[in-house]
Amino acid sequence: MLLFNYDLAEELELDPFIFSSDYGLSIFSGNEIPEGSTPIAQAYAGHQFGNFNPHLGDGRALLLGEITNIHNQVKDIQLKGSGLTPFSRRGDGKSALGPVLREYLISESMNAMGIPTTRSLAAIASGENILRDTLLPGGVLTRIASSHIRIGTFEYASKLEDKNQIKKLADYSINRHYPEVAEIDNPYLAFFAAVCNEQASLIANWMAVGFIHGVMNTDNMTISGETIDYGPCGFMDEYHPLTVFSSIDIFIDDKGSVLTTIEAVQSCERITLDSAHDATVILSDEALGIAVLKPEERLAPLGVAMFQTGVPRLQAEVAVAGFPYGDVLVTPSLTFGRLADLRGLNGEENIKRLSLTAQDGDACGPVFDNGGAVLGMLLPKVSTNGQVLPPEVSFSVDTDLILASLAGAGITAQTTDTMAFMPPETLTLRAAENTVLVSCW
Repeated sequence: MLLFNYDLAEELELDPFIFSSDYGLSIFSGNEIPEGSTPIAQAYAGHQFGNFNPHLGDGRALLLGEITNIHNQVKDIQLKGSGLTPFSRRGDGKSALGPVLREYLISESMNAMGIPTTRSLAAIASGENILRDTLLPGGVLTRIASSHIRIGTFEYASKLEDKNQIKKLADYSINRHYPEVAEIDNPYLAFFAAVCNEQASLIANWMAVGFIHGVMNTDNMTISGETIDYGPCGFMDEYHPLTVFSSIDIFIDDKGSVLTTIEAVQSCERITLDSAHDATVILSDEALGIAVLKPEERLAPLGVAMFQTGVPRLQAEVAVAGFPYGDVLVTPSLTFGRLADLRGLNGEENIKRLSLTAQDGDACGPVFDNGGAVLGMLLPKVSTNGQVLPPEVSFSVDTDLILASLAGAGITAQTTDTMAFMPPETLTLRAAENTVLVSCW
């Protein structure tokens, strides 16, 4: 056990000496289920960066149960990073130690500043290595929250199209968080207004201290008005309205040049690679929507993208590297799918159609074949004339067009026409070596 919050334990009426001992370690690491607990992973939906994803959920978190504190308030106890859940998809349900320590530090700092937030009771070193871009030490966080009912929880319930279920969820939420509205003539409208007020107050508090959440989507916002899910968050040292965090892009040569999108860098006063190296735009291709960045000092990336010039087989497995989970942005993860067509739905020759359920954090990420070569760059999902395609339909910019654009600017990228194969674990490492975090300031 690396960190234990003695003050919070006393507030929860948990004996700090017992729960900071080996007994507490066995519970907070997920190795032992406390008596009376039935751990669950919660389902929710979410609008992520403007697009709706109906099927999200706790991919690496388990709710142990509820506890009443000394103020007679009900609190959730949740383990984050303890292992697989029904919503883990291809992930391992684990957490690296770095994000655990980050959430502990920032959540407790926010609480000290008087900003509503989830709390951290314990930070555990799991003793195992977690495969991300490399092997990293694993960790488990014990999170305390007023509840884990999110805006996305209601979005998930609404997709069930069962008014009785929505009413049950609303009644429970009112009773737990806003009991004062229960006797109003229209308690549900009053509940909605109360949640809106809490959200507005919370964000005003964030702005007052320069806090940037990074993934302020409906799946990461609680109805209680507490800050939750400290992923790609940070603080502005000096206020600037264009400060944002960040996108994933790929190295295209051994000097550290990076392929990105115009959208990612068009409004930046400053661009950094991995938050440490300044870069400038040396190519903007409006037709393709791509841009190339050059670091101001030469870098030595671990890997460089190898672009596929051969004709891939239809229905071959592909993977996009991106940030599909708002709170796991330290390294990219892979979302797997298949190559559905070499053209778009209307026969467009400049894009490939993928059968792949990409999320918004995947947009602009590299699309790899199952040999680790880059097939293209994933396009953001858009709606046309009010029509939204099924979630499993995605598109990528064609490699040949990217190469032609680079060549026109005097940039020679590495290519291959070999159709190889590598296991997912090796492909994950390849993706991490080829990718870099681009931040716009």
